[in-house]
Amino acid sequence: MLDLGITYGKALEIKLSISSNDNSVLDQFLFMIVTAILMTDKLDANNIVQQIQDELSKIAGEDGTISSDEQSLIDSIVVEVGKYKNLLDQSLEDGKIDQQERIRLFQTKFTIIQKAVGKIRDDMIVSKDEQAIIDGLQQLLPMISEYEDKFIEK
Repeated sequence: MLDLGITYGKALEIKLSISSNDNSVLDQFLFMIVTAILMTDKLDANNIVQQIQDELSKIAGEDGTISSDEQSLIDSIVVEVGKYKNLLDQSLEDGKIDQQERIRLFQTKFTIIQKAVGKIRDDMIVSKDEQAIIDGLQQLLPMISEYEDKFIEK
């Protein structure tokens, strides 16, 4: 049994109770939570591609090595995030994001996940690190949305 209570400023409080004999599952889960908390303050739209690449590389390197499959997955995610960043820059040229731009940004984020999942299915084997990379990506994309929300046309 693991009881965990995390308070992060005024914005985030996590209370968790897990019953498991598998410490690796608990370790991976805790790593994802701590990574998400640390990334919340660090996401910067101007450097989003590099930050996502760095964060995903950290996740993949947790076991001390990044395999060629893991690096290929990260590289393909970075290409798609670059496309998203270009679209975000275009959308913000007028200082706001209208409904059509919001839809295109959402579709682009969805495509990032789709292509990443497709990439790991290429060899029909999903390693723990590949899964952790996808989980990390899923933690990062909502933070991007929070940044977008600042510019949504109301």
